[in-house]
Amino acid sequence: MTARRDTTTDKAPGSRGEPVAVIVLVESGKVRESVLASLASRGLACVAADSPAHAERILTSHHIDVVVLDEHWARHGSRSNSTGYATARKLSVAHPTTGMVILADKPAFDDAIAAMQAGVSDIVSAGAPIRELHRRVLAAASRCATARVRSDAKDVRSAKLKTLCRTINKARHELTHQLGSMCQNLAGAYKELSEQMAVIRLTSEFESVIRQELDLESLLRVGVEFMLQRIGPTNAAVFLPATSGDFSLGAYVNYDRAKDSAEVLMDHLSSAIAPRLEHEPEVLQMNSREELDARFGEGAEWIGDCSVIAFSCRHEGECLAVFTLFRDRSTPYSPDILPGIRTMSALFARQLARVIHVHHRHLPKHKWGHPGDPYGGADDIDLAA
Repeated sequence: MTARRDTTTDKAPGSRGEPVAVIVLVESGKVRESVLASLASRGLACVAADSPAHAERILTSHHIDVVVLDEHWARHGSRSNSTGYATARKLSVAHPTTGMVILADKPAFDDAIAAMQAGVSDIVSAGAPIRELHRRVLAAASRCATARVRSDAKDVRSAKLKTLCRTINKARHELTHQLGSMCQNLAGAYKELSEQMAVIRLTSEFESVIRQELDLESLLRVGVEFMLQRIGPTNAAVFLPATSGDFSLGAYVNYDRAKDSAEVLMDHLSSAIAPRLEHEPEVLQMNSREELDARFGEGAEWIGDCSVIAFSCRHEGECLAVFTLFRDRSTPYSPDILPGIRTMSALFARQLARVIHVHHRHLPKHKWGHPGDPYGGADDIDLAA
């Protein structure tokens, strides 16, 4: 090992008169040379390592008191799984009598916790005077020298204690990991429970609002108003199926479309988009033009600049209404609203089926209004009428 020294050397207790040996493991070559020269000028036997693997090879073949580890090795990943702290942990486990000192730009509480968990002896600000870094390195070397003296004594009780300490340290890391996992699981469970409770509250509120509505027009108005209260400002259109197989506009809310083109837009949506959703069992969310084109083809050109949520209200396998919600793509819908929309879709379809039944439309659609139908008559018209 080639080390830099001058004639004045610092000795660590228990080092048998040899100067304190230091590995400088710093990512930046310029900073590495600066730290190396500064520590060497104060009598430390310093050697540079340009990678963790290089440092490991030096530790394996030479006596080293302290490794000065640059925090920037830790910046390649998140702090919790960082390369630098993982390296410090690996080196401290493999070489328990070698001190680990980390240089950090601006040491914070989280850095101290991460350093402690990695078995680091000390953490020093990169902007600290060289005399402070020198003092900290000597202190780390002194502590490690004391540990080496105890280790060299080959005392059985000390050996057992160190084994127990390593076991406890490993158990602590495992416990920390398990506690972290438990906290994440609890947070996930709480979020899931909160979402379920929110859906339950939404179900109760929406059902109580629409349950008494047995008139089609009132049901559409109340249902759309309730949805918009939960979703926020948006364009909304409800299309109802006719016995001819076409769809007609049942209700709409115009939020940001030009008034003079709204009627043409709704006609286009009823003929180009609603039929494509008749047999769709899922709530669809489309936030890009590519998604809209893939679903609706040329029919998407009128709302190609929008974020869209569309769904079919189905009851017992039959489509009773198609909802289309759309607004400018700059304010897309949050995916968090989809569970609530699924719930409202099912409830609205069930209530719409009740309205059909009340108006004597509980027979199959192909029998509605036929001569001889005991429930037929002049008032038995298509839903979309």
